[in-house]
Amino acid sequence: MGTPGGPASYTLSQIKSICPNAVVIEYGVNIGSNNPSYTVRTDLFDFNGTTYDFEPNTVATDKNQCKDGGWQTFNPPNGPYKNQGQCVSWFNHHNGHGKGKPSTDASTTTHHGKGKGNK
Repeated sequence: MGTPGGPASYTLSQIKSICPNAVVIEYGVNIGSNNPSYTVRTDLFDFNGTTYDFEPNTVATDKNQCKDGGWQTFNPPNGPYKNQGQCVSWFNHHNGHGKGKPSTDASTTTHHGKGKGNK
């Protein structure tokens, strides 16, 4: 839905009233037509209150990786660690060193969205 002289900017409520049966199946990022060398990355995209995080999950493969601030470099499936202890506990739990059954899949992506970016 374009407007004369420039791009359209509508709220989701306005789009729902104009196109009540519309369904969002993907989104795109427009950087113009003469920018072939641009690299576009989209992350933490907020659509109608839902944030889509396209970063792959990363977790410690050794509890020592949690030390010296290392816990801040990981992106586990349930969100970022709050401290070193939480990182170590997650590692122990998911690798059979704590209570519960070890996880078999530590590579699940936090929240998938259909993105049209280069990420």
